[in-house]
Amino acid sequence: MIRIIAITLFVVVLFGGGFVVARRAKIPNSSAAVALGLGILWSAAIIGFAVLAVYGPNEVIQPGEVDHRGYGSGLAIVGSVMLALIAFVVSCITAIRVARSPRDPNIGARLA
Repeated sequence: MIRIIAITLFVVVLFGGGFVVARRAKIPNSSAAVALGLGILWSAAIIGFAVLAVYGPNEVIQPGEVDHRGYGSGLAIVGSVMLALIAFVVSCITAIRVARSPRDPNIGARLA
């Protein structure tokens, strides 16, 4: 049960972070630096929740019942770091594209 909750939180952060970065970059008077900062936070959240999804359930289980074999958890963390780097690049591209696009003055009123 704990593993399902941790994986669900990871998926929410993975997909929800992109929407937050894109919406925040569309607000008038927001700089590309703010969007890039959100990209860094999104990448850190991906890594953090990936670590929670991989190692968190083992902290709840009794020490004698945990069985670690192979390189699965290590490869999951390496994959999560690569995914976080991809998310950072996507957020940088989003920030640059939105910063260069013409802004609608009514967007801020709808989002605020």
